[in-house]
Amino acid sequence: FWLPDACRQALAAFFTMAVSVPTAVVAPPRPHAPVVEERADGGQVVVSNPGQPRQLKRLTIEVPPGAKPGETQLRVTPGDTDFSLQIVVPHGAAAGDRLVLAESNDGDWACRVLQRQSDGSTGPRVRQFAGSAPPPQPSVASAVEAPPGRMPSPATRERPMTIFLTHPEIDDDGVYDDIVKTARASGSFVSDKLRRGAAPPLKVLGLITTEEIAEGEELLRIPAGIHVSPATCRQLMPELWNAVEAHKRISESRRTETALTACTAELLRFASAHQGLRSATVGRCWRMPTVWPFYSEALLGENFESHPYWKALCHRDMLRAVFEPSCEAEHARTMAGDSIAIWELIMEDDIIREIIPDGEAGLFLQAKLCLLSREFGTPHGSALVPVVDFCNHSENPGVHQSWDLQTDTFVVKALRAHKAGEEICITYGRHSCPILWRTYGFVLPPRQEPRWTFACQACEFQHWCSTNKDDCEGAHAGELAAALGESFPVMAELQLESEGLTDSIRAILRAGKSTGCNAEAMLRGFVADRLELYGKDLRLQPPLAALRRARNAEPQSGAWWDAVDEEDPISMDQVSAGSLEEQALWIKMSEYLCLTVHVEALDLSLGRHAREELCLEPAVGLSRALLDFRKERDEEQAAGK
Repeated sequence: FWLPDACRQALAAFFTMAVSVPTAVVAPPRPHAPVVEERADGGQVVVSNPGQPRQLKRLTIEVPPGAKPGETQLRVTPGDTDFSLQIVVPHGAAAGDRLVLAESNDGDWACRVLQRQSDGSTGPRVRQFAGSAPPPQPSVASAVEAPPGRMPSPATRERPMTIFLTHPEIDDDGVYDDIVKTARASGSFVSDKLRRGAAPPLKVLGLITTEEIAEGEELLRIPAGIHVSPATCRQLMPELWNAVEAHKRISESRRTETALTACTAELLRFASAHQGLRSATVGRCWRMPTVWPFYSEALLGENFESHPYWKALCHRDMLRAVFEPSCEAEHARTMAGDSIAIWELIMEDDIIREIIPDGEAGLFLQAKLCLLSREFGTPHGSALVPVVDFCNHSENPGVHQSWDLQTDTFVVKALRAHKAGEEICITYGRHSCPILWRTYGFVLPPRQEPRWTFACQACEFQHWCSTNKDDCEGAHAGELAAALGESFPVMAELQLESEGLTDSIRAILRAGKSTGCNAEAMLRGFVADRLELYGKDLRLQPPLAALRRARNAEPQSGAWWDAVDEEDPISMDQVSAGSLEEQALWIKMSEYLCLTVHVEALDLSLGRHAREELCLEPAVGLSRALLDFRKERDEEQAAGK
């Protein structure tokens, strides 16, 4: 699809992959030298497994003199095995640094860099390079020229920026115990009936019950003083908070968000530098609540390699190819670039560089993803709430969260009885698959999706209006496009949802009224053109055929998943999509249905379609909302508002 130059420049991103022919260097294994910050037991680490437990191999090698990051290849044989591991020396590693190679339960290996300090010791600055064995591939050792996002572009880089995700192995049970212990010491209530674990149907690490829980039973009560929130960060990290809030190049509306992200990134950096220390006293010199160091370690242990933002940085072309004509891949790329651009802007400030001289763009991006995927709304602003954010999402949650104004605490209570071993789930909200994917990195099966949504850059609609102004319905379309430029800020999205009028539609209709343009007809034309792009997508042909069968049987039904032919290659039985292709398919079908709802609703409101019973059910309600808004808008204009 076409984008105006301004949008294209803002969305443009360039990768520079650091790839060269490796030169082989044999690196014999050396005994693992325990460091106080590292959890190790003689070169092997025991990982709990629901099946038969086994010992996973772990070994350490030293980067030899003369090794070149991104070029030199190291080989090593793990213990009594019949294969050799091969890994390219990661970017950021230097001669004398140690590479910790660790096997995972699924047979993959991960490499972490322990950087040599100025005194000759190696500190646990952990960076992960994921790969399969044999041989592992350093898939995240990519130098990326990050896109500018929505922020003003910082100074031009002289060379590509290498961005790392930090994902150490942590003892989930041990960290949880430390969080609970220190949270209780800070006035929290955490039920003894809760543990970290995974249970069907999600089988994703969350909170599970160890005993029966009664309906209405209180499970968690976390005071505001130990949340990671604007209030606590402003109080406990004032130098950093105030420096970011005073940054003139960051728009005032985004300074609180940026300051909270910077403080969270500093907590992650602290956890990275001290990962493995099991003492609550480390928080006191930082003026932190004693729970924060352990909670920060848990945050650092979150793996965001599958999040859309990271995928968009590492695999931009692949992601875009899978998702077209959806805009979600480009949105992920833009937002990831936005985070990196903000980090570059704040690091231009001398005061901030003095406060966080070792700041990393990767940790700032991780902090942004932690906040995006884990924060709750509270009376003190968006906040990370320890323990509560371990809960996973369900469309039918078993617990309910609320705020106790009298005690200033975040409270979680059971909505129903739970059996021992059952997972407790909250709800993240009634979100569509596109919104869940761009926020949390997962989707729901279509039959569980509560609504359908679509989003694109608002400038795409502006351009469409400009290029279609000669149509019979496009009178004053040029004026409408100009008015929309004032209504929508740079990089704003045009958002549609099946259940009602969005602010985007309201802004378009108001602009149409002020310019004398038939905005509803123009919007209908734009949506129909986008719908046509989805209809041409070869990957969507099986579900689109299923949708036609479903509507032939019941015109108001969009339940295409109930009409899938047994021979169609579509899996409907998974709790969440198991592959990127399935995620993209479900997201695009949500967008297709949302666009269809809007075409039919606009046809009804414009008098082009007289039979509501032939329209999708949400289209009927949306058309009535359009008529109500038209009346409200006319009354406002008549009253001189």
